[in-house]
Amino acid sequence: MPRAMRAITTCALALLLAAGAEAQTRVAAPKGGTVEVRAASGSVRVVGWSRAEVSATAQGREDGVRVARGRSVTQVRARGDAALEVRVPAGRRVVVKTQSGDIAVEGVDGALDLESMSGDFRVAGTPRLVTVEGVSGDVDVAGSTE
Repeated sequence: MPRAMRAITTCALALLLAAGAEAQTRVAAPKGGTVEVRAASGSVRVVGWSRAEVSATAQGREDGVRVARGRSVTQVRARGDAALEVRVPAGRRVVVKTQSGDIAVEGVDGALDLESMSGDFRVAGTPRLVTVEGVSGDVDVAGSTE
């Protein structure tokens, strides 16, 4: 392969790998605690699961997410513009705040407190309570609250 072609191939491969960069972290969740998710921009998807831990994955950045466990609160922080997926124990209270980005929540039975200055809200399942604050964007709740 000619030297110029090899350089172009190497650059293209590096760009593809950077575009698909992913950061993932997981911690045990305190019993009965709250999960707080904060992201400046980018979409946030929260999924309830049966495990007693919080898992966060950020697509688009290798250093895209940090998870810290406190006594009663597990904090998830996204860095930069990344698509964030967070898996939480299904019965926990979940707080999600973004400046700009869509928020989607499914399978969470605890209370939801969702806030985005600009973005759509989608909730599916049977959360105990749903509170939504936003300036622009659509709200879609499929399911029921207790």
